[in-house]
Amino acid sequence: MRLCVLWLTFHLGFITGKSLATKAIITVGGNDPGKECIFPFKYEDKMYFQCIIKNNNNIPWCATTSDYAKDQKWGNCAIIGSPTTGGNSNGAPCQFPFTYQNKQYYYCTTYNEGSKLPWCATVSNYDKDPKWGYCPTSGIVTEGGNDPGKHCVFPFYYGKELYFQCTTNDHDHLWCATTSDYDTDGKWGNCPESGIVTVGGNDPGKHCVFPFYYEDQLHLKCTTKNNNHIPWCATTSDFAKDKKWGNCPFSGSPTTGGNSNGAPCQFPFIYQNKQYYYCTTENEGSKLPWCATVSNYDKDPKWGYCPTSGIVTEGGNDPGKQCVFPFYYGKELYFQCTTKDHNNLWCATTSDFNTDRKWGNCPDSGIVTVGGNDPGKHCVFPFYYEDQLYFQCTTKNNKNIPWCATTGDFDKDQKWGNCPVSGSEEDAPCKA
Repeated sequence: MRLCVLWLTFHLGFITGKSLATKAIITVGGNDPGKECIFPFKYEDKMYFQCIIKNNNNIPWCATTSDYAKDQKWGNCAIIGSPTTGGNSNGAPCQFPFTYQNKQYYYCTTYNEGSKLPWCATVSNYDKDPKWGYCPTSGIVTEGGNDPGKHCVFPFYYGKELYFQCTTNDHDHLWCATTSDYDTDGKWGNCPESGIVTVGGNDPGKHCVFPFYYEDQLHLKCTTKNNNHIPWCATTSDFAKDKKWGNCPFSGSPTTGGNSNGAPCQFPFIYQNKQYYYCTTENEGSKLPWCATVSNYDKDPKWGYCPTSGIVTEGGNDPGKQCVFPFYYGKELYFQCTTKDHNNLWCATTSDFNTDRKWGNCPDSGIVTVGGNDPGKHCVFPFYYEDQLYFQCTTKNNKNIPWCATTGDFDKDQKWGNCPVSGSEEDAPCKA
């Protein structure tokens, strides 16, 4: 078994985990440079298993001992950015930090670049080896201002602050700089509205603001994180500071039957003056999950049946029926089979167990894991990973080796194993 650490890919505020075997992260800067990151480490009463950007101006860092609170030893994590274009590096990725004119840069810059496009060095020291390329743009095209039609550049300096998203500071509307240093170049434009109007939340009827920060991550679209799998967005650029948000309207899978000719579910929809964010079996004689295909069924009764889960129950009091997700049990909403109050995995066969009391056991997948952090356990399907529901083994983020979760929610429990494949177990990769 090989040891793994997490190597962060970082660019303009985006962070994703990528596994690399036997690759130590050596710190740069901080108060303990040149040392290896120690994982896990404790910071503010929480254990971290990877570099974090918390309280460090969005620069990834780590502790160099296991207890930062006690030892106060840390350094910045050397990071590799997105592949470049142009320049003289044949698409090589950015290298952060890099040295340019005896100054360290942790982000792309427009300094001394005639076209004012963000660029980076693809080596650690440009002064010694002048390799460089252009960085990917933010994708946000400005309107108005004194540089309309240009992409926002993140981060940018304004005053003495570094901004990683559009801001309303000293303006009536959201705006951004179109170079990395507004103080020097004075170039800016307004950030366009997203066009997505929120429903519910604590700021309904407002436009989503992209990008926005939530839990040290920059989001360019609605996310389902920590919202019972309902897409939501912030209505300001900094949720951590303003706490303003709302749910995003969204469409589901195409329906069957009903009276909508296969039109997709519309979420949320109103039925009998109640909002639904999921398919329901409410008032449906066959207890098959259904949804409205319009935003208000009470005004326009268009509907259809939702796709079923494909998981056929065994035993229980409703064997042979398919699991219905999500379903209510007690005060909780479940999106996968659960062992709550049972010895085996089970599910409800209607959307509301509390009312209908219909249930069955979920069959074993028959797939026993190899390696990972929970070997010898059965795969559990479906399982959640990065806000997506999986009904089979996946190769995502595992170097094309199929793997599965051994509980219904990998994001919560972090339990997984490789799915058996032909070949040597010794070649099984590390898992992010």
